[in-house]
Amino acid sequence: MEPKTARASATPAPKPPLSLQRITEAALAQIDQRGLDAWSLRDVARSLGVYPTAIYWYVGGKNQLLSEVCALAMRTVTPPRRKGRWQDWLRELFRR
Repeated sequence: MEPKTARASATPAPKPPLSLQRITEAALAQIDQRGLDAWSLRDVARSLGVYPTAIYWYVGGKNQLLSEVCALAMRTVTPPRRKGRWQDWLRELFRR
């Protein structure tokens, strides 16, 4: 009789729970792939494996999610110390 070997489980690993962070990261990925004009909440939900209505538990709509995406993207951007207005620096950054 041959020894029993462990079989790989047929059930997939559980997904992390839905959160604003996961939704925001998925939205940013969609914007990177498709562009700002082509992303949708429906596609974000599909990429997370949830119904679109689940997204609305975390954000009020597409504009609020876009605001969260901007905050995530800008989190690591720090203006350099220099003379001048920070608004001018930010305007220049977005032009680039």
